[in-house]
Amino acid sequence: MTISQKPWLVAAGLSLIAAVAVAWTSGPVGEGGEKAAAKEATAAKVIVPFYGNKECPFSGNPVDEGNSISHDGESIYFCCKDCKAMGAKDPASAHAKAYAKKNSVGNKTCPISGRPIDAAKAKTVSFQGQEAEVCCGGCVSKFDAAPALNLTKATHPDAKVVNTACPIMDGDADPNVHAVYKNHIVQFCCAGCIKPMIESPEETLAAAMK
Repeated sequence: MTISQKPWLVAAGLSLIAAVAVAWTSGPVGEGGEKAAAKEATAAKVIVPFYGNKECPFSGNPVDEGNSISHDGESIYFCCKDCKAMGAKDPASAHAKAYAKKNSVGNKTCPISGRPIDAAKAKTVSFQGQEAEVCCGGCVSKFDAAPALNLTKATHPDAKVVNTACPIMDGDADPNVHAVYKNHIVQFCCAGCIKPMIESPEETLAAAMK
């Protein structure tokens, strides 16, 4: 019987080759190779930022992102359709409950200009309960033009936007709909187009950078 007739033997051989390749590229464990490999694996994850309330303002249960309403340009998320209907009756009250607590992202550089934050000149901006600092009053309106994107820039200061057209549908991308991968911010036209990025990040990133 030949090797081709023994698929288990072929699979075992491929596994051994893969194991040798990983050991060769990762470096000695005793010299930090294991930590370096773990760091690289973590850095290579696709991050899909979510800037919204994680708990329903009425029930306190985890939210379903599919159940949301808008109020003054911000989204409020609920756990179910019933709570969403309650929120729709009084959006201002639901918004106040959803974002009663503010979270400072603690950025050290301005997400608009890239300049260091000077406390004497900085301005605080906020979006859906998240607060960030911009370097001056002139950057406030620029932050508000794409708040979700600029929060991502504030929390990932080394990441850069790589595209203006959706790599999936080829139409204009919405700056507030994006994912982060290997310090690249990839923008999409809609939330549905992020799924291919999660499934095939390298291919999607390459399409975005064309």
